[in-house]
Amino acid sequence: MNYYEVGYIIISNENRYVSQSYNLDNLSPTILSISNYIKPTYPDEWLFSWVHNSNHDITRETIINDLNVSSETLEQAENFIEDLESKNRFVWPNVFYCLENAKQFKNKFLFNIKKLRIVKICIPEDFYEDFIINEKDESDMPSIYQFVKGKKIEELSFQDKKLGFDICGFSNGGFYSFICNGLQNDFLDNQVRLNPYSLIEQYKDALNVISLIDKNIIQAEEILWYPWLLIDCI
Repeated sequence: MNYYEVGYIIISNENRYVSQSYNLDNLSPTILSISNYIKPTYPDEWLFSWVHNSNHDITRETIINDLNVSSETLEQAENFIEDLESKNRFVWPNVFYCLENAKQFKNKFLFNIKKLRIVKICIPEDFYEDFIINEKDESDMPSIYQFVKGKKIEELSFQDKKLGFDICGFSNGGFYSFICNGLQNDFLDNQVRLNPYSLIEQYKDALNVISLIDKNIIQAEEILWYPWLLIDCI
């Protein structure tokens, strides 16, 4: 299959911070998600000292304890991201433009946190035009749209470490997981099973799910849903 590279995100294998606000039945033992509704990414809102809400403050305190770095290093991490953002090489709060920048951030600031992986987010060729058309009107807002529109088409190769397809809506510049709507139960009802990462393994099954959502056979929130291909980088 062919795809367009979107960007890179750092996520955790651990389920320690998985939100308990959603129905987690019928998910696999490991939950990988690019949606920070399900669990924090690295970085995420928790890094930025100017973001304040009760859930954020609890998560920020816990993750900063995990980071186990000085306040000066934490400030450097925030400045690192803000510098990338000013150069259009990072989309707040969690997507890097290139693998090298994601590696730099992980190695420089996340060295005390285990079981992190850098994941390449891709949008299949079949959905590229739809995404570009729908996001063009929102192009004044910082978004992965600015990343995707400049990328060239690529072909999935045997060397790529495919993790699976994450069914996420895209709204207000962020990923909204199928788990938020408990759609994993609807997937099962339609003979679509999740792989060990709580992702859809086969593209044909991901296509089927999107079609069922579009036809309202699977009832989901009225946002734009896409099958994001995730490729493991580190």
